[in-house]
Amino acid sequence: MATLQQVMAHVHGWPRSLHWNEFTRIQSSREPPHLSECAAGFRLVATPLIPQGNGATINRNFRIEVFVTKDPTPGDTGTWVVIGSQTDDLLKHEQGHYDLAGLAAREYARELLMLRDEGPLDPTLIRDRVKAMNDQIVSELALMNDAYDDPILGTDHGVSRIQDRWNIFIPGHLKTFLEPDISWIEDLTVILSG
Repeated sequence: MATLQQVMAHVHGWPRSLHWNEFTRIQSSREPPHLSECAAGFRLVATPLIPQGNGATINRNFRIEVFVTKDPTPGDTGTWVVIGSQTDDLLKHEQGHYDLAGLAAREYARELLMLRDEGPLDPTLIRDRVKAMNDQIVSELALMNDAYDDPILGTDHGVSRIQDRWNIFIPGHLKTFLEPDISWIEDLTVILSG
């Protein structure tokens, strides 16, 4: 199994701290009553497949980029903040969204390395498995972001006292590297029972 250092060699743009200058400043909320939004995600940016023998394998130089989308896209309001709302606490909340995307990217990199270690495989099988991995992790990231912002069980976009629990939970997962998959989402029960 790959080490944290080996996995992180494939993840670019994270971890790092967000800054308010990465947010579009707007006069009124795009999602009232919320005061900001961080549209963070990840993408595979290098060709993941190379021929090897009678099959193919995952390219040793694959890269997963963690990013913030500043402008709105279909189905997403982009990364923005209402002018005058730039508090440290609100930025810390939005940092949580970015860090969740980074954790998902890290898991994707780990799974791609495990697939590479299986040796040469049929290229179609690899493409199908890479797509399935990506789809599963994107879906789980969306669930985690929804749970993070949930008005009852989550932070209510950073205004709930539960934000303090997430401020411990997320950095704790930045440092640990124990699970072989995204089962860390199940730790959400720890936050809620806190």
